[in-house]
Order: sequence, then structure tokens, then C-alpha cells
Amino acid sequence: MLRMGHLGLAVVGLACCWALVRAAKLGAVYTEGGFVEGVNKKLSFLGNDSVDIFKGIPFATAKTLENPQRHPGWQGTLKATDFKETCLQITLNPDSTYGDEDCLYLNIWVPQGSKQVSQDSPVMVWIYGGSFYIGSSNEVDFFNNYLYVAKKVGCPQDDPTRMAKCLKVADPRALTLAYTIPWAKREYPAIYYLNTGPVVDGDFIPDDPLNLFANAADIDYLAGTNDMDGYFLAALDMPSIQDSNKNITDEDFYNLVTGFTMTKGLDGARAAFDIYTESWAQDSSQETKKKTVVDLETDILFLMPTEKALAQHRANARRARTYAYLFSVPSRNPDFPTWIGADHMEEIAYVFGKPFANPLGYRAQDRKVSKAMIAYWTNFARTGDPNNGFSAVPTHWYPYATDDCSYLDITKKMGSDSMKRHLRTKFYQFWTRTYEALPTVANAPTPVPPLDDSEDASVSPLAAPVSPLLDSEATPVSPLDDSEAAPVSPLNHSEAAPTSSAYESQLGTVYTGGFMEGVNKKLSLLGNDSVDIFKGIPFATAKTLENPQRHPGWQGTLKATDFKEACLQITLNPDSTYGDEDCLYLNIWVPQGSKQVSQDSPVMVWIYGGSFYIGSSNEVAKKVGCPQDDPTRMAKCLKVANPWALTLAYLYPWEKQEYFIPDDPLNLFANAADIDYLAGTNDMDGCFLAALDMPSIQDSNKNITDEDFYNLVAGFTMTKGLDGARAAFDIYTESWAQDSSQETKKKTVVNLEMDILFLMPTEKALAQHRANARRARTYAYLFSMPSRMPIYPKWMGADHADDLQYVFGKPFATPLGYRAQDRKVSKAMIAYWTNFARTGDPNNGFSAVPTHWYPYATDDCSYLDITKKMGSDSMKQHWRTKFFQFWTGTYEALPTVANAPTPVPPLDDSEAAPVPPADDSEAAPVLPADDSPAPQMPAAIGF
Repeated sequence: MLRMGHLGLAVVGLACCWALVRAAKLGAVYTEGGFVEGVNKKLSFLGNDSVDIFKGIPFATAKTLENPQRHPGWQGTLKATDFKETCLQITLNPDSTYGDEDCLYLNIWVPQGSKQVSQDSPVMVWIYGGSFYIGSSNEVDFFNNYLYVAKKVGCPQDDPTRMAKCLKVADPRALTLAYTIPWAKREYPAIYYLNTGPVVDGDFIPDDPLNLFANAADIDYLAGTNDMDGYFLAALDMPSIQDSNKNITDEDFYNLVTGFTMTKGLDGARAAFDIYTESWAQDSSQETKKKTVVDLETDILFLMPTEKALAQHRANARRARTYAYLFSVPSRNPDFPTWIGADHMEEIAYVFGKPFANPLGYRAQDRKVSKAMIAYWTNFARTGDPNNGFSAVPTHWYPYATDDCSYLDITKKMGSDSMKRHLRTKFYQFWTRTYEALPTVANAPTPVPPLDDSEDASVSPLAAPVSPLLDSEATPVSPLDDSEAAPVSPLNHSEAAPTSSAYESQLGTVYTGGFMEGVNKKLSLLGNDSVDIFKGIPFATAKTLENPQRHPGWQGTLKATDFKEACLQITLNPDSTYGDEDCLYLNIWVPQGSKQVSQDSPVMVWIYGGSFYIGSSNEVAKKVGCPQDDPTRMAKCLKVANPWALTLAYLYPWEKQEYFIPDDPLNLFANAADIDYLAGTNDMDGCFLAALDMPSIQDSNKNITDEDFYNLVAGFTMTKGLDGARAAFDIYTESWAQDSSQETKKKTVVNLEMDILFLMPTEKALAQHRANARRARTYAYLFSMPSRMPIYPKWMGADHADDLQYVFGKPFATPLGYRAQDRKVSKAMIAYWTNFARTGDPNNGFSAVPTHWYPYATDDCSYLDITKKMGSDSMKQHWRTKFFQFWTGTYEALPTVANAPTPVPPLDDSEAAPVPPADDSEAAPVLPADDSPAPQMPAAIGF
């Protein structure tokens, strides 16, 4: 829910709660370098499982990456809370570098349970990929790429040893920039230009890796591929495979094949073309042909090297075990064709539990696969056997053997038939036997990048080139004749990988309170749209948050690349605090196009929620030793109290003070009435709190009774006693006479808390703004997109904060978790909100909107209903007017009960929050049918 203010009938808004049992955490840990302290993060809203995270622990020192030394350690306690620089590398648009050679750091995650810290856990070391450049995992070396780089930085090219030594001491940024990808001028498959892998230099890599397997053969080994691992590169080489409206021809595919078979000339190209197109005789559909393109690149670049490595390990191992897998869960990327399987790297999300960490983007079957992979991988890390460890697995994974090439096929349904044999054996035998037996063509061209934008890729005779799979290259030829000619380019030049000749725009260094410099991030792999990100820009100074002052500015250039501390607040388990009072910083994102930097953009300021962690100010004062009999003296005392003690004492913010909050917010609307105003709620905004008060609403196997609901109502209506409880109970249960199903009753629970805590305050704010505004406009909305949380009941609507992800474009930023209709809604909300930021009118600006959003008026309470289908009928009126009139009219007119109990937090773990007396007195509501115990306070009040 987005709105300007938080106004309520009783106590409004809450963003978190806690469990009573404290979770285990490591705190400061002693390592061989010294003490380190990270942060402990909760893994769930109510549970106690957590993870200790340590970022940026140095393991070596290196002014350059040549000959790094063991780190000497440090004094005191290292605050391991921030990631360090990445290693020096080129940007996607190869005009600059980012990162640093000072990059030898570890990041460590330690999962914790609720009772004691983890011990004897298996350790998994993640070494990131990227093919020493961007995006690819192919490890094959093209020696001539090094000749090209050597020429660019002035190193000798005639002696590999002298060249390697020279490259090691060359300026690292010049070296990184010396190799660029000629997206617009590629004559060969993309992999030739992406690869700048290491060379055998006799030092770092003493020999070809295949010859070194014996050195590590008695380490248990697990390896595998994805069933369409080559899709992302195939799409660069032949973009039409992504487009259902475009076809590929036999000639297109032959041209691609020749790019991979240059060393074997016409014979190699024809042999590979024939074996891969055999199936086309039975099925020549475009889907089959496009799958063949992917299969070709998957085989050459991923499957064949992996099969070679598995065979080498098995041949050299004595006692060690070898395990092979194929990951076959189809991609969740909605932009991919429907026939696509698992693309490169897609298994990683499952191994590291992303379907659990980001449940919106995954289904129950995805979490089942992830659970199985986590079990296999952690068992393997612990014992060397994926079947044996602390985690149960869905089926036995038998070791790989060279006679049957056994592998585990990882799919959404796993059982005894998941063990399979001889994956694509026909093609493996072709590449390793038939193809290698063909004669090598002399003087084959070597793909290298152009020397600059005016030079085409050239051929170098200085070294024998290598192919992505085999140690030979030859000039590819067309199948139309027997000549050894160069490959025929595609007839349609639109098949080339998309690119832009212009570099993306970016701000660079910007002057504000001083010079500052952030980072520019690309928004897509090939496009030029980007965003400039500035983190941690100070806007005020404050030793304490009492009376902060404008920041005086800074000297030099501020590196605005890291988030600063959060403001001081309590942890979810309320036993400690985190953050700092030095927290007055801005984080700024500036979207950029491809031609010029953004100008005159609308500005949206996001002020985060969190409900200030609500409690009673009198109780807070009592805890920290401040007077309680005089509100003014109490407020002054609370301002100068120890901030950590104050935070742990449950600070309640809405105390009237002389300057921060001088009056009730409802009385202050006239001060800002001529600012255009847009506010709204979600159609089930109260679900997260209702589920705390009545967990059975989430469980289809549990029922709620009339008494359960009455007890909840009574908790919200204590100030009006029995009359208030009965009146509220009656109006909310009217519909039960026609439909008393559990779904209807559970929805009523959510509606009650939504009305009291979100809808009524928002409606009051809208009415106040409209009543005080002269020229300013008022706009109201209801967000009605059902929650994407898979743990919610099917009848669930939009819970609290569900609208935020659509406003900020998450369906575009993380498309796997969303559907096309979600992106349509997100696009509409972005248009309305940015138009409003620019002009004060959500209809007028640079972005088209699906329907006109009419202003709110007190006579009709017009609002825009935001759903997956928006049109002229999306403008509606008088949402839940009956309940608004009840709470603001009927309920408020009831007499207030004297000495009604006030919910306060317990003073310590031995004292419970007070509950109303269980009798028929006017001090507390009673049940309509009997004198059973009165209810506990709802979560929003009790906290």
C-alpha cells in the first residue's frame, strides 16, 4: 500500500513480528586472520532459522594478481558486512572496466537453527563463472586472441613464454580493454569472441587440464550439464530461434556448422551437418530445426567437454567416485520459446535454494526439485556420496562408469527411472571418433576480434588455431560445391546478434554537495539501456537523530557505491538492535537511454515503511527512567535517552511534540492540501496481520467459529465495550446468513483487519485532503491483483505491500516469477505513477495509460480498480462504503467505556500483556453466547 500518511482508528500499521525463542547465531568468530563479525539474517517471518553472513574476508594480498601472498591478518574485529570489489573486468559494452585487482576476498554463509549454532557442517566452495570475460562457461582457449591482446598492449607475439610474462605485468586496465567483442562484425560463432581463457604458461597452468586429472583423481567428482545448455549462445548466433515468426533454413544451419568445423574443411562440415539433420527427414518443423541449433551448440560447448572430463576422472580414479547428471527442468524465463529446456546456469538457482528464498517466482514442483538438489549436493559435500548424509533423497544416484555412462536425470518427477545411460552417445562418438579421424585442413583462418571499428577480423598465421572442442581448425565451406571457400554468410543479415553502435549514456561524476560517483549498470545483455546508481549520499549529519543538521558537503569525489547502515532499530527477535543513528543517506537510481543522459525526469521519493515498531510511550518512559506524569517532560527526556535502550523499549512515534509532530496528523492536512495526492489500499491488505491473530485462516484443514471471530472483534473494540463488539460482529457477519462457508468466514477475518488498519485510515486521509485542497487533485486506487505467494490460500487477494513490486517494475526485473499479465499491470502502474510524479496527474505525462483515472470526490469516492484487465469499467465508486460509515458514524457514536484496558508490551519475559476481565462488565467486551474467557489483543494492538 502506498500513501502519504498513517492515520488510524486505534493503532495502525505493522510490518513485522517476532518469535519468543531466540535464534542461534555466531556473533564474533576467531579465524586464522583474526576476529570477524558479520550479520545474522532471519530466513522466515516467524521462525527462528537464520543465516550468519560474512562478506569481504581477505584471504590473500595482491597489489597485482601476479604472485599474491597469504594475508597477514588484522588487529581488532573485522566488520565483515560489505562485499568488496569484483576482480577487474570489462563492462558489457566494452568501453570501460570496473572492479579492482584487490579482489581476493571470501564471502561466507553459515545456516543456523533455532537452538544452537551449526557445527561440522559440509562446506561448499562456489567459484564463479564468466569465461574470464562475460556470461559464458566455456574453458577452451584461442591462442590467437592472446596474440591480438599482446599486439594491443605492446607485448612480443613471436615467443609464447615472453608474451605470457609481458602480459602478466602489463597495465591491467589496458589489458582488460584490449579485448573487445565485435558484436556487429562477427563472421564466426559467438563463442570464438567471448573466450579469453587462460593459456598453458608452465606456471599457473602447467599443462593441458586433461593431462592433469591424475593429480586430483582421488577426489570424489560430480559434474553435469543442462539439457539445452547452449541456448544462450545459439540465440546470439541465430536470433531467429527465439522468434516464432521467423524461420531458419538448411543453409542457415549449414553456415553455423561450418563455423564450428573449420579445421576439417568440407568433410567436417558435411559430416556434422548430416548427422544433426538426420531427424529432419521425419520432422522438418521449425521447432525441430531450432532445437537442433541448440543441440549443436550444447554438444560442442558443454556436453562433450563434460563427458570428456567425466571419462578422464573415471579412468584416473582409484577409490574416488564419479557422478554425472543432466538437469532437465524447463526454463522459467517467460521470454523463451515454449519448447526450451534448461538453459545455461539455470540449475544454479535450484542448488542454492532460490525457489524457497523467492517463492513468488516458483511453483511447488520447483521447490521439490530444489529440495532434492540441495540434498544431493550437501550430502556429496559432506561424504563424497550424494546419497549419504543428513538429507533424504528421492532416488539412489548410481556412480558414473565408462561402460554405461550412467547419469541422474533431474526433472520435476524423480524416482527409480531417473537413472539413465548413454546421453547423446551417437553425437559423442561422432565428435570424439568420426570427426577427429577426418584430415585437418592446413592454413585455416583464426577468428580474432577487429583491431578497431574500421578493421575487419583478420587471419593470423602465427599459431595453429583451436576449435571450441577439438585441436584443429579449417576454412568452412558451403555445401553447394567442393571448394574450400570461406563460409557463406546468412542471406538475411537480420540474423546477426543485435547490437548498437552507440555506447550507452551514463552520468559519471556528478556535482551535488560535492563531487560524487556511482556505478552504471546495464539493464540487458545486448541493449544499451542502463541505470546510474548512487548509494549512501549523506543529506544530513546527526550524532543522534535529535535535531539533525544539513550536511556541509565533502572534499574530493565521494564514491557512492555502497549502502550505509540502516537506522537504529530492533531485530525481529527483540533481544538486540542493529543499525545506527548515523543513517541519514540517500540512494538514487537514474535510468539512462542509449543516446544521452536523462534530463527533466520525474522524481519519486521512496520513504520506507516499518511502522516504527509500535508500543506504549508511557511504558517506554518507565523502562528508560523518564517521567510519565508530564507528556512534554516525558517527550524531552525520551529524546535524549540512550538510543539502544530506547529502541529496545518499543518506541511509539506518534507523541505530540513541539516540532516533529506538533499535532494529530488529521489536523495537519491543510498544511499540505495543495500538493496533489494519490493513495490507496490493497483488497486484502490485512491478511498478514489477520494470519498472526488467527493462523487457521491459512489452513484449509482448520475451521474458524463464530466465537473465534467474536473474540477477534472484541479485541479491536475494547473502548466501546459490549455494544461496540456486538455491533461490529453483526455487520461483518451479515453475509454469513447466505454463505457460511469457511472461505467466506476467513475472508471476513481479513476484511475486518484490512478495514480497521488500512482502508479506514486511507479513506479518512483522502477525505481530509479533498476537504482541504483548493486546486490540488486527489486520486484513489484499489490494488486487486491476487498475491503471487504460493503459501497463501487460493481465495487470497492482494496482501499488504503486494503493490510495491508492480510500481517498481519487479515483473520486468525478475521475469521468471511473473506472467505476461503481471508485466502488463506493472507497465500500467509505472505509467500512472511516473506521470503523477511528473505532472500531478496520473493520466498526463510521457507514458500511455490503459484508461483514464478520474479524481476522487467525497460524494462518489471514485477509485481506480487495478486488475489484470483494465479499461473504462476500471473506475468504480463507494468501495465498502457500508463499513466506512459504520466505523466513522455508528461505531464512533457509541458511548466510550471508562477504564478500558490499554494494551502494552510486557515489562519483561515474566509479565504477560494484560487482558480484559472475563465478565459482563463494561470494561471489556464479552462473548454473545457465554462467559468464556475474553480475547487476547490482536497483533496490531498487542505489539
